[in-house]
Amino acid sequence: MSSYRPCSGRLAETFGASQVNARVSDFSSNSRRIAPLPRFGRMAYDTANHLIRRVRVSEDRSIERIFHYCSPSTFLSIVKHKQLWLISLTQSNDTAEGKWILQRWLDAFDTSNEGKRVQRSGAWHAVDMVLRETVALGACFSEAGDQLSQWRGYAADGAGFAIAFDRSELEAAIPKEGEQAPELTNVIYGREAHDRRDDLFRSLHEPFFADFLDYSVFGGFGSMSIDNTKSARDAKLCAVRKLFAFKNPAFVEEKEWRLLLVGYLSQLEKMDFREAGGVISPLVKMPFPAAAKRSVRLGPTNKTPERVIKALLAREGIKADVRKSSASYTSR
Repeated sequence: MSSYRPCSGRLAETFGASQVNARVSDFSSNSRRIAPLPRFGRMAYDTANHLIRRVRVSEDRSIERIFHYCSPSTFLSIVKHKQLWLISLTQSNDTAEGKWILQRWLDAFDTSNEGKRVQRSGAWHAVDMVLRETVALGACFSEAGDQLSQWRGYAADGAGFAIAFDRSELEAAIPKEGEQAPELTNVIYGREAHDRRDDLFRSLHEPFFADFLDYSVFGGFGSMSIDNTKSARDAKLCAVRKLFAFKNPAFVEEKEWRLLLVGYLSQLEKMDFREAGGVISPLVKMPFPAAAKRSVRLGPTNKTPERVIKALLAREGIKADVRKSSASYTSR
């Protein structure tokens, strides 16, 4: 049984004191439903089985390998240069990147009177201003190594590859110096992993509280004073970074992990740019050791002979198993 930590006075003012200190009940290993959760204002916690999943916190999982699905050209670049590209997540196929859990936080606000509704509006504007200054970059992986939806969506409609990376080797390759190091994290879907969700809510509330408390509307225009001290900007960036570890439960099948880097666009070091589909977007290249790559799986419609891929890997000093997908699929 785990408990929700008692909220500060400020949090209670925003969400309602009687609603924020309720106990969160854990659920058994075989359960697919949960006990009633704390209500944050008007937030309704869905307990439907199709939205609530088992907690997938990395500390409770022994995930040894994660798989990066990619096109043939991307695969060749990764093998030859031994680099992963962390590309823009906000320009991905999920238009709600970083915004899905933000909306859940906003739904938590008490809107029982006009003053509180104005505060909620101020909270949205305060976070949105930081999001406009930041960029979220990531390289995406899956726990599933031979999944048809991944082949179709991320590996050239089945003609690409799935590269298996050793998770511990990949984590060891992450640069440790500086404040702009990527983080390898598993993605949380819906409202699972209550401790991480509650931590995010607190992380958003604390640095943005003074900003949205000052928000006012006059003549149809809103205004507020923004705390732009370094400590405040760092705290806001830390909170915004956590938004990108949550996704809509519609994507739960992906079982995603991501190398995530979130920073102020004007301050990111070693940033490069690329063109894709007529759009220019930022990226950061992260090298990895050959030992991090453990196997390569050819997609169900990949026509490259396995012996060619084995020769390529041998030439590049990469020792990895090569095999064909077992999925039965004919490209569209």
